[in-house]
Amino acid sequence: MNNIEERANKVESEIMKRLAISSEAYLEMWYEYGCQYAEELFTRWSLTGKARDRAVDIYIKSGVFWYFWAKNWVRACEMLINKGTFTYTTLRSYLRQMPEPDKHLHRQIVRHSKGAKKKSAMA
Repeated sequence: MNNIEERANKVESEIMKRLAISSEAYLEMWYEYGCQYAEELFTRWSLTGKARDRAVDIYIKSGVFWYFWAKNWVRACEMLINKGTFTYTTLRSYLRQMPEPDKHLHRQIVRHSKGAKKKSAMA
């Protein structure tokens, strides 16, 4: 198990305990917040309608996006847990301030998406 996996497992355990939720509920929250992050990201990038939906679909079908999300999720949760300020509200607020993928990472996400065409309009 690598360092990010160990940290993610500790975060999952701590959040489940603090929020009194199951592992399934935790994973559902993690996934939903990741999808919401992608939607908000493309809204900030001025995509709307079908173009935004397509961009979100490409991101959520990319393992690179989910690795990016997991690393930033773990950092956010660890910081809030260590400060003693972890709640749904503080987590949601902090995640909205999460860094955006740079151009290189964006290309990797698109390139490694199971939903992307060979030459995506997003790349």
